[in-house]
Amino acid sequence: MQQLKNISMIIFSTLLGGVASYLYHPIMSHYLSILDFARFESLAGMFTILATITAGFSLYLTRAFSHEDREQMRQLYLSSERVFAIMGIGIYCIYLPCIWWIDSLLLIGSPLMVALIGLIIPISFFAIAPGSWLQWRGNFWFLSLYSILTSFGKLLFGWILVLIWFGIFGAIGGFIIAALVATLTIVVWIDRSIRWDRRTILLTHTQVIGLFYERRLELFHFFLLAFLLALFQNLDLILVNRLLDPAIAGKYALVSVMMKFVIFIALSVETVYYPRLSHPNWTRPDLAASVSLLITGSIVGYILFRFAGVYVLTAINPVFSEYQGLIPYFYAFCILFVWVSFWMKIAVAQGIYVVNIVSLIVGAMLLLYLHNQTMMTPELYIRSFMVTLMIVLIFSIIAVVNVLRRSDSRSHSIRHSRQ
Repeated sequence: MQQLKNISMIIFSTLLGGVASYLYHPIMSHYLSILDFARFESLAGMFTILATITAGFSLYLTRAFSHEDREQMRQLYLSSERVFAIMGIGIYCIYLPCIWWIDSLLLIGSPLMVALIGLIIPISFFAIAPGSWLQWRGNFWFLSLYSILTSFGKLLFGWILVLIWFGIFGAIGGFIIAALVATLTIVVWIDRSIRWDRRTILLTHTQVIGLFYERRLELFHFFLLAFLLALFQNLDLILVNRLLDPAIAGKYALVSVMMKFVIFIALSVETVYYPRLSHPNWTRPDLAASVSLLITGSIVGYILFRFAGVYVLTAINPVFSEYQGLIPYFYAFCILFVWVSFWMKIAVAQGIYVVNIVSLIVGAMLLLYLHNQTMMTPELYIRSFMVTLMIVLIFSIIAVVNVLRRSDSRSHSIRHSRQ
């Protein structure tokens, strides 16, 4: 019952925040030209990629908290918070010399925009420790508040900046300011509610880095997992200017962004269950409950989409009426991605790293295929991503199920030998 309550809370906040977040894109499409909107969506996809660079550390830290007692957890939280803040600033300094190459690759036309969107790197690194702590503690109320603050903050700040003639810079600034305000809010709340004295930190920066270094293989695969998932989710937006006709690219980007709202709703199940499924003593009932919820959500989502989704989307923006044939592809893409994310995270959390390697190879093949294309139709473009996700999903399920069977066989053999 408590799990259902947590899931309901996360879904509600996702819906509420998602409404604000996704209204942001059609609002920006109203104030920006089609070409500027395509550039904005390409940068927004890059924003998500950069933000999820830290997701691997976050997944790892959430799992690490489950192995520590309260005092060790306190030390790990306070020390890692400082280490990640310094790390984020350092990585941003490394990122800055690359902005001209990135600008040329994505055809943005402004290295300054690329530099501005990169500010999400230090902000996201600073948010790793508090976000992981809230998820591990099961404080889903404040996680929900954080999601809402980020979404409505982005809508408010971005809209104000665009209105006062900052144009596409204002649209990007809304992302950065909202992320900063929301992150500072949860850091202050944790400090005041837990009453931790930062002057009593016992772990040095060297010790924290040493702890991460000892588990470098595990940390590397969590990082690789986060990168691959971000790539699969956002690559179509990042490359949209290169592979679709300029007259179509902006409209495709709007349809893609609006449809991917399905992903954020569905991933709420992972937010609640991930700490349990990443635990060394995870159980079949936990896995079965999560899979059941995903199946139910996929079926209900399809029914709602089938009978009402297209009409609602068309009412939001007339662009959808021109691309109704694409919408079923996007829905299938979103559901495939949710299932891929679920099984890949379980696999990596349980040390099944071969899933990452296979996904990396499949992703590289997708990039090679797209690199050899010039101009593609929207249908062919989205189908190439769907095929990639299907291959990764099948392999991930087989890998996890195979490990479960081996574990059951070992347990059965141990019980049999004791008898």
